[in-house]
Order: sequence, then structure tokens, then C-alpha cells
Amino acid sequence: MSHPSDVVFNNMRAVIEAPGFPLLVAYKNDFYKHDRHELRRTFSEEITYLWIVRDSGTHLYPLHIDKRVCQEADAALSMDGPRKLYVVTPTSVQEIDLAKARSLMSTFNYEVKNGFVMKNKSTNLASVWPTTEWVKGQLKGRVIYFSDSPKDHLTHLDRIALRRIAVHEVIHLTGSIFTPVIAVTFNGEDLMHEEELQDDECIA
Repeated sequence: MSHPSDVVFNNMRAVIEAPGFPLLVAYKNDFYKHDRHELRRTFSEEITYLWIVRDSGTHLYPLHIDKRVCQEADAALSMDGPRKLYVVTPTSVQEIDLAKARSLMSTFNYEVKNGFVMKNKSTNLASVWPTTEWVKGQLKGRVIYFSDSPKDHLTHLDRIALRRIAVHEVIHLTGSIFTPVIAVTFNGEDLMHEEELQDDECIA
């Protein structure tokens, strides 16, 4: 079954499959499997990605959403070896330099301030309440969002951002990247498993 992100994936594939392209000689599954999965999980008509292509493998990071993701991207940029950097939008794939990549990574459309998720610095999307519990001897996280507006008012990108932020908030609460998030709700409605349903719908 086709998916809206397939156009983006094909634009990216045209780059790495172009005659004479010097990189991605190994670990091609990073692109064909992992990057494609990331696109299907996070694609929105509003989204922008940083794409790093190396001799061995690729990295694809949604921008302007989650500081934790940009910290991971910063670590990937610090790795040695040949690479090319691209900014990927729903309509284009453009090669950029390191300075441009770092500039893109420094701006966020979603931020948590004083217990609230702010969009574009002015719109209060929701309050955020991360909690933990022990389940069968393992610490696990739950994140609850409350808002005066119903869930239907959230854009697709808002929902992606809130799921990403939920993971970051649990990590911040526990001090561990290994605490799994088992539930994310918005005004009592499930927000976490929309992602899984979308993935299921994408399977050909």
C-alpha cells in the first residue's frame, strides 16, 4: 500500500542511486529499511529532516521538534569519515553544509516550558505530566497531556511532536534512556498507538 511519505523516500533514493554517488557502499539497510520506517512514522506535510549519508549507513532526524533528537544528530555529526548532509522536505532533498545543519538543529517549533508544551513560542498545546511505575520489576513511564482544546484540534505534526516529547520527558524524569514509555494520553485519549496504526496501514 502506498504512503504519503513514499514521494520523499523516492526523492532520497534518487540521490543515493544516482550514477557515481560515492557514499553508502555498506549498511544500505539504514536507508532502505530504517530511514523508510522513520519517514512512515513521522511524515507530515509540515516536517523537515536532517539526513546524513556516510560510506556505511545513514541517519535521518526530524527537525524542530525534540531537543533529544537533535542531541543525537549532533553526536552523529561529530563522527569522523566522509559524509554528505541534506535537508529533506516533503518536496525536495537539498545538500547543505555543516554550518547550515547546525543552524537548522538550533531552532524548535515545540518546547516544554514550566510544565507546558509550547508551539511556536506562543501557543499552549497542553500541560505535560510524566510519571513512572514499576511493572514486573521494570521501571516504565507514562505521559499524560491535558488541554482545554480537544485532541481533534491537534495537527498531525503536533501529535508526532507530543509523542517525541513524551519520550524526552520520561528520560528527563528518570535520568535513563532505557525507561520505556508504555502510554501517552491526551485528555484521556490514547496518543501513543496512533503511530502503530499508521504503520500497519502502510504495509503493502
